[in-house]
Amino acid sequence: MLKPLSWMAFIKAGYTSQGITFQALVDEFLKSLRLKLKAGGMTPKRYRKYEVAIAHFLEHGDIKPDMLVAEIKNQHILDFKHYMMSDNFEPGTIAGFLQCLKSVFLFGLRNELTRNNPFTGYKIGRKYREVRFLTEEEVDRLRMGAYE
Repeated sequence: MLKPLSWMAFIKAGYTSQGITFQALVDEFLKSLRLKLKAGGMTPKRYRKYEVAIAHFLEHGDIKPDMLVAEIKNQHILDFKHYMMSDNFEPGTIAGFLQCLKSVFLFGLRNELTRNNPFTGYKIGRKYREVRFLTEEEVDRLRMGAYE
C-alpha cells in the first residue's frame, strides 16, 4: 500500500501524481515480482537479480529511498553506469543491472504510479566479448598434454 504524500513532497513534485518515492515504487514492483515468482513465472535467481540491481543503485549514493521518482533524472542513470564501470563490473553485468532498473521505471509508467522515466532516450548497449578460437597448434598441444 502506498503511503500518502506530505504537502512538502507534493509541492516538490510539482503538484502532480509524480509524488511517489523511489522506495514505494520499488516496493510495489517487487511485490508484483513476488506474485510472479509464486506463480512460477519467474525463478528465484532472476528475482534476486532485481534485488541486487536495486541495492547497487541505492548504494551508489546519489539515490536515496525517500527520493521522489520525479527527481530521478537521466544523469543519475549515467552516473550509476560510470560508477559500475569504475568499480570494474563486467559490461554484461552493467547492462543487466540497467535493464532491471529500467523495468522498475516502466512498471511505474504502466501502472500510472509515475510519469517519469529516466531511461527515456537512453539505450542500454551490450558489449560482447570477442571470441578467440584456439589455433591448430594450441589444440595439438592440449591433446599432447592430455595423453601424457
